Amino acid sequence: MHRSSIPIVALLAALANAQWPGVNIAENHPPLSWKQCGSNGQCNTVGGEVVLDANWRWLPEVNGFRSCYTGQEWNDDVCPRKPIDACQCALEGADYAGMHGITSSKDALTLRYATQSQFGTTRNSRVYLMESPTLYKTFTLADNEVAFDVDLSAVGCGLNSKLFFVAMDQDGGKAAYPTNRAGAKYGTGYCDATCTRSQRYVAGRASRPWCFPNHVHWYPTQSDPNGGSGQYGACCSEIDVWNSNAHSYSMSTKLCQVNGYHRCDNEIDCGDGERIVRCSRDGCDYSPYRLGQTEFYGQGKTVDTTQPFTVVTRFTDEQTTQFFVQNGQKIETPAPAIPGLSNVSGLNADYCLNVANELNTWQDTFNRVGGFQRHKAVLHQPLVMALAITDDHYAWNVWLDAVYPPAEEGYPGSQRGPCTWTDNDPSKNQDKWKNAKVVWKNIRFGPIGSTVDV
Repeated sequence: MHRSSIPIVALLAALANAQWPGVNIAENHPPLSWKQCGSNGQCNTVGGEVVLDANWRWLPEVNGFRSCYTGQEWNDDVCPRKPIDACQCALEGADYAGMHGITSSKDALTLRYATQSQFGTTRNSRVYLMESPTLYKTFTLADNEVAFDVDLSAVGCGLNSKLFFVAMDQDGGKAAYPTNRAGAKYGTGYCDATCTRSQRYVAGRASRPWCFPNHVHWYPTQSDPNGGSGQYGACCSEIDVWNSNAHSYSMSTKLCQVNGYHRCDNEIDCGDGERIVRCSRDGCDYSPYRLGQTEFYGQGKTVDTTQPFTVVTRFTDEQTTQFFVQNGQKIETPAPAIPGLSNVSGLNADYCLNVANELNTWQDTFNRVGGFQRHKAVLHQPLVMALAITDDHYAWNVWLDAVYPPAEEGYPGSQRGPCTWTDNDPSKNQDKWKNAKVVWKNIRFGPIGSTVDV
């Protein structure tokens, strides 16, 4: 019986555009231990490791040295834009300390903002906690808490040191998209509620289970010498436990109509301009400074960011709350000081239902995509832990620590922190930030009440 050759041709095309592991540089994950705590209060040390996201890696041709991607651009000679053409690129191992400023020691992880090497200066990084060399560690947040110690005294205005959870595939998409041959070992499969279009590889082109280069309609980012965005985006729900620098912080839940990894197909479909709301990019956030508690967190304030401190975040179906421990003292997060909002701190259904209206947010996308009911669903599914330090060439991180939106200065909730927009411009402040770093330490996870004794 005659069989159509179309599926074979399609498979060959997909394999040609596959995402391969490299052979030039060995991949050695930095070890990072953390603690799994039980309801009896005992915490056991787990020998984990971290992996650098695929987007920060050298991407040469398979079994070669010519780069598929350099700076802001795909190399058409190595990686043609037509999907049917051969584009065989490999994700290489990373020089974690020498090129990316990522070092670990026992239960401590240091992420430096800028690292100078013989190849130039590398800025920003994002890593994921691993369960094994080929699988991310996943956490189910409902009825549990996460605690960590952090020193961010060197993270200034305009930078974001971030610990968060995303609904990535545990294997980095390797099983779902067979042409992803690299997988979690090489940091593949990132997604978030911005439906990021900056990932160089995005899975699932059309209805086919392919992982393919995102070079169709790829445009360089105007001010970022290493950034760009393509036609396709990678979407999923995220729980931001900790967006922060030494001047301000926020906790947020950012949802998608589909919680897990999925692809969007163009600028509008991915939510730019919020004409289509696939995900809630802003989500529902809790930031004491934004809510009028301007003396709670910062240099020399109640939580003094010139010194290390502990952050404890608790998740139940009814609420997500945080408190701090510094110098042996427990410090509760204050309730909002803006009238009309909840009289308790943290994220809950009442607060997330009303905050967009009370703070004059122009679109309440959080409740449009399912609100707190969907948030509860996210808490009950496995999520991957990510840690990062980043600048922001799109919005300069003013949503974290300055006035945002700039045109609404003076309105309730517009002041996110004490910084000014001129402090946050990456194109002008990178030299000032060159020594910035964040140190994460003593990560613990377990049932509520198990990770700290205060």
